[in-house]
Amino acid sequence: MFDRLQRVYKFYDTYFVIEDAVNNATVDYSLINKAVFTKTNVYLMIAKNQGYMLLKSNFPEGLEAFLRQITPKKK
Repeated sequence: MFDRLQRVYKFYDTYFVIEDAVNNATVDYSLINKAVFTKTNVYLMIAKNQGYMLLKSNFPEGLEAFLRQITPKKK
């Protein structure tokens, strides 16, 4: 059932929205405590074991740079 659930992510200045056929959620960027950038994905982590996986191949131009700016830096 959920394997065909398509999510749409919309990014704004201070938050992003996740929309799908079942639910909508708004996540403020201040809730992101870690961002992991790999060659193919970005993981926006809001807890140690909870986050959002984004495929870079679906990114519009400039989104990766924007996410790097607004997410916490590694310490």
